[in-house]
Amino acid sequence: MLLSALSYHQVMPAFLDFLFPFGRQEYPQDFHFSGFRHRSHLREVDRGLQIPELGRSGKDLQLCYSLKSVESSKSQEEWPWSIRQTAIYHSFDFESGRTVWIIVKGNRLMRNRIKQATGPNKRSCLFNTPSRAFSAALSAHLVYCDWSAENWRWYINFLEEQLQTSTRHMLRTSVDRPPSPPSAPEMPKRVNTMPLVKRQWTDLSSDIKAPLDRIRRAVTFKQQEKTLHSLEKPQITSANTPHRRIDQQNFQFSDLQNTQHIEEKANETLLILRMNKKILTELKEYYYSIFGSQHRPEYLKADCEGDISSFKDRVASVINDLQMQESRLEALLRLLADRKALVSSSIWSKPLAGN
Repeated sequence: MLLSALSYHQVMPAFLDFLFPFGRQEYPQDFHFSGFRHRSHLREVDRGLQIPELGRSGKDLQLCYSLKSVESSKSQEEWPWSIRQTAIYHSFDFESGRTVWIIVKGNRLMRNRIKQATGPNKRSCLFNTPSRAFSAALSAHLVYCDWSAENWRWYINFLEEQLQTSTRHMLRTSVDRPPSPPSAPEMPKRVNTMPLVKRQWTDLSSDIKAPLDRIRRAVTFKQQEKTLHSLEKPQITSANTPHRRIDQQNFQFSDLQNTQHIEEKANETLLILRMNKKILTELKEYYYSIFGSQHRPEYLKADCEGDISSFKDRVASVINDLQMQESRLEALLRLLADRKALVSSSIWSKPLAGN
């Protein structure tokens, strides 16, 4: 059925490249493929297939692209976010105003938003002239562009919180310091006891006084020698002895695994943001080139100049928002690299059991 629909609407073959990544897969393959493809027939000599009964004049444009965004996923309790993709095909006939849209997505979100954008009393639901149909097509593109920039702020907040939860305890780990080396003992003050001895033994005979003087001098010399000996051997701290010893009992290999998982998700998000920026830039420049072409229909200049200018400004605003989120991710990746190095050095420096 899909093949018949693509053949009937003469969908450009490049659109198939954006369909292949869809489908249930245990390990997603080719998921990060994205891009922007276009083909225009503005000149008279480039007219394509003409079928007036189907509103095909052969003077038309065709484009297709793929965008990604992040959406909440309630089925995943541990990781409540999921990156989703959308493939868009669009063709517009410049003479009849005939418009074809093919949107491929895994849920009904885009269908509901297009219904809201083209509901009653909406300017974008007016297709009675080619110029209004062209302006309505620009409004539909903005729905997809806005979706591509949604929820990245909250998802990056979630990644930052996951990183802090996995590594915050390392910054709070207690640190033991070795005791400071004892200070050098003070030299005992030399006390002159000679007058006291003399006063105590003035009445003794010279035979007793002489041996006592020799004993007193010997005791004083021993005390001084002991003090000098202790000063000659100060307590020396080995150069290989660390000044700080971190308690590594709280560091587990799961900390490194969690940090690695967060880093992979952050790198994936950074790649998607850059791809979305590139695709939106090409989409904006493509429509601006159609408007500036000398072969464009006259009604584009007369009726759609304001819509194209507004479209360009809106897409530029979305690109700026993606740029800001990209800067946040780059800062997060630098922090991840520092924390990962800290976890790795702490785990692999643990002493072996029994040592």
